[in-house]
Amino acid sequence: MLLNQFVDRVKKEDVILIDLRSKEERGEQGYIRESLHINYDGFVEEFMSSRVSHSACIFLFCTLGSRAQIAAKELRELGYLNVEFLDADVVEFLNAF
Repeated sequence: MLLNQFVDRVKKEDVILIDLRSKEERGEQGYIRESLHINYDGFVEEFMSSRVSHSACIFLFCTLGSRAQIAAKELRELGYLNVEFLDADVVEFLNAF
């Protein structure tokens, strides 16, 4: 999803916002306090332990979008229907908040 669409939906809708970056990336680039931090390494296992409803609106982001795209595909394969990922630079996204 493009940056402006992603930002609009995050601000207006009830979404679960998941940050897939490492702790170091979050420290260097900043973060959104309301986001759930799940490091991409071990993502599926940690996400599944959080017991998020399959009908929840889940938005994923990482530094450039590649990890979020893969994680979104994995969640869809697990039956999560409403999954989106940010296909843009995270710094621009963080500046929107």
